[in-house]
Amino acid sequence: MKNNSRFFYIKTHLNLHWGFSTRKILFSKTRDSYLIPPPTTLIGALAYGLARIRKYPEEGDRGLSTADYLRKYVKSVNVRVNTALHHYSDLSRIWWYRKREKKTKFDAVALGKVYTHCNDPALTVTYILVGEAENELKDLLLASYSISRVGVKEGITSVSKVEYGVAEVVSSNEAETSYSFWHDLAEIIEGDYMTQSVIDFMRTSIGDYSRAAYRVQAYPYNPITKEPTRVRVRVRAQKALILKTGNEVVITDA
Repeated sequence: MKNNSRFFYIKTHLNLHWGFSTRKILFSKTRDSYLIPPPTTLIGALAYGLARIRKYPEEGDRGLSTADYLRKYVKSVNVRVNTALHHYSDLSRIWWYRKREKKTKFDAVALGKVYTHCNDPALTVTYILVGEAENELKDLLLASYSISRVGVKEGITSVSKVEYGVAEVVSSNEAETSYSFWHDLAEIIEGDYMTQSVIDFMRTSIGDYSRAAYRVQAYPYNPITKEPTRVRVRVRAQKALILKTGNEVVITDA
């Protein structure tokens, strides 16, 4: 992806009607869920609306998700948690049929879910878009209003508000933020936060995770007290950008 001096942002406020589930471990019977939706899931949520608007198929070229189309336009996905998140696993029986053996088999698998309170909104997602996305902004804004789920199809979601504009570069190496960011962009972090190892969508096609590249993301959220937080970050020079999105800031790759 080209570095571009002009960036746009779409800030989407999401109401989670009960919560969500997004698979944490791939290629395994394990069905545990991330506590906070990773960037690929949130890009997928936006892509779902875009696919409905443009009548794209669920899968694009090479069997990849339609969400992969957006990768060339998305520079960063930064999420702010606004409510308490509660992880819970249901023990469920899963059935499948082995055609070669002509046998039906079953197993017990823990299905991870994350429940939320009814705060409005539960999540605020800021998509940072590169300059080349300018011609796509109209449809991307419509798509952001069309987000209807996060993670599994049962993760019903509605949008309460959408903001957009030009993201301005801040001439500083320190910022206070309540939004997630890549952990390796920070030199010093002050305040409570948690981390998750997630798929790096900049280096991995969305939908093909056989050789996925992972990267650690930091979230201003305390999983013990279940409270959203704010952190003060000193970013690594020439590696990170601080962008102003309305009256807030997010941290992205330079």
